[in-house]
Amino acid sequence: MEKFIDGQGLADLHGAGFNISAENLKPISLSLDAKATFAVRDELAKGLEKFKAKAAAAAILDVNTGEVVAMASLPDFDPNNPKDALTPITSTA
Repeated sequence: MEKFIDGQGLADLHGAGFNISAENLKPISLSLDAKATFAVRDELAKGLEKFKAKAAAAAILDVNTGEVVAMASLPDFDPNNPKDALTPITSTA
């Protein structure tokens, strides 16, 4: 997020005609809630096992503001080793 704001975000604002510098920007607050994200991931894991699904994803949005409160997807994979994302899931049950 910081890289986007530092790179593209500020340049896009200048391109749109705003005379804004990094010094007069306010801090950015993200809307993700760690507890809600944990709860969503936990429920996804239960559903994945119960229905023997290959994958699952969920998101919680604030209907008034459109903020993303929580997001999760399973199975997990290491983004530093993306080839493992295609490895089939083996059930332990």
